[in-house]
Amino acid sequence: MQRICQFVLKSERYVQASVTQTSARRTKFSLKQVPASPVAAASLDKKQVLTKSSPLFHSSADLTTTASKPALTTNSNNFCEKSSKNSSDLPVPDPFDTLFDALETRRVKKSQKKPKRHFSTPNLNLDMDTERDFKRLEAKLSNLRQWEHTPAHEQYLKSQQGVPFTLCSYNILAQNLLEAHPYLYQNHDSRALPWNQRNERLIQEILTINPQILCLQEMQESHLAMFEQQLSSLDLSVLYKKRTGFKDDGCAIFYNHKLFNLIEYHTIEYYQPNCQLLNRENVALVAKLSPKSDPNCTFVVATTHLLYNPRRQDVRLAQVQVLLAELDRIAFSQDSKYVPVILTGDFNLQPYSAPYKLLTRGQLRYDQLMSRTLEKPRNNEQHYDCTGKQLLPKNLGITDDCQHLHVVTTNERNYTKLHHTEKIFSVDDMDSNAVVDLTQDVPFSTGELRHKFNFNSVYEHKLGQADQEASTFQDQWITVDYIFYSNETSNRQDETLKLLGRYKLPSVDRCADMGMVPNLYFGSDHLSLAAKFLIKGDDKAKL
Repeated sequence: MQRICQFVLKSERYVQASVTQTSARRTKFSLKQVPASPVAAASLDKKQVLTKSSPLFHSSADLTTTASKPALTTNSNNFCEKSSKNSSDLPVPDPFDTLFDALETRRVKKSQKKPKRHFSTPNLNLDMDTERDFKRLEAKLSNLRQWEHTPAHEQYLKSQQGVPFTLCSYNILAQNLLEAHPYLYQNHDSRALPWNQRNERLIQEILTINPQILCLQEMQESHLAMFEQQLSSLDLSVLYKKRTGFKDDGCAIFYNHKLFNLIEYHTIEYYQPNCQLLNRENVALVAKLSPKSDPNCTFVVATTHLLYNPRRQDVRLAQVQVLLAELDRIAFSQDSKYVPVILTGDFNLQPYSAPYKLLTRGQLRYDQLMSRTLEKPRNNEQHYDCTGKQLLPKNLGITDDCQHLHVVTTNERNYTKLHHTEKIFSVDDMDSNAVVDLTQDVPFSTGELRHKFNFNSVYEHKLGQADQEASTFQDQWITVDYIFYSNETSNRQDETLKLLGRYKLPSVDRCADMGMVPNLYFGSDHLSLAAKFLIKGDDKAKL
């Protein structure tokens, strides 16, 4: 702008001289002159005569501030008449008009340029690209999961007896954990990692399954109310237990309050002071429910998230022992039997590992297994540290039968010796008249664990086979998530709880087609598990 003003100042003398010489002729043709260019015609009302009082004479002048000038009128007939005369009679071009036209043309062009940005502009095609990539994944993965029914499903369709329900277990990946460990997701699609994107996919997955009982792991406490609202169409009430310490996530159980009564619930903390194997902040949540149509038909649902560290199988075994002892205390009924139990969660252990064998076989000999990994020693390993006979210290009051000591000696199931931050119950609160019979042969530190539940896995784990299933990726596609269910009888015809179907997991080969998870289609780094059960009752609801 300053250079333009300097050019104007230098041209003023020439402009003044030209104006003096042509003033007579300009007066004669001023009302008939056609503008030299369309730009000039558009700007004639903005012209200003340069005088010594004009703001253009000052370097700080605003060139956009101009006085109004009467609009010129053009008479085409007069113009034709004058144009037929000698060319010497035509007006001499006004240098002022030429200069002003040039300035106006430059100003218009400059105003049409995009402003220079010193930050990255939003990619307006990002949403379209994301939608396109999502559609591509959806077409590829929409048929990845299918329901597979058992023979009991056909029997139910014929008899229509009992209360069917769908249960889902899902590690949804807490957002704070994702953001705290970004190196684990550096090879993922960055568009799939923000919470808004993942939340939408998680909710859609759950609504597709349409569960009446939903067990979640890594449920971030600050997202709990949001989930409850987004799942309001399923008529779910929620129970929640946050991990101890300074963790912000935990386990949650949602249940359909129109279908089930909540009889009681308990929270389990695996952290126990002064216990080497129980020094982690993992938790579990247990709820006892009954169908509204048959309140006497009770069952237990539990969910947990065990330690992740792949090298500490001994810690997970100790946590399973505590969990089984609590289930033994809660699931025992007044008629000296155990109600059916559904145990779900992210166990962070693979099929046929030591804790898995304890759960599904009811017995595990651990004293000769290698410490920490709980694997059998290889033939070439001459020297190794074995686990030994003691797993948990005796002062915790949990026997090798995975029962609380006072359950065995006094059949008292309302108290334990376990530490709990909420101080819900303690052995110190027991009736002082309660007598503990220590003369009984109570098994401690025998090197073998046992329990009384007859657990089966909803999913078949075919390790090493072509159709081996997987639920998450940890250096490779593996299974660490489970739904176990139990019965108090080995006679399948008399089972109170029956498995009607499972939401099939993809094979390892099909998982490779998914790419890294979470992605634009799957909102978590785990796949959801789901099963359809039948609990005996009078309701004849439909699946």
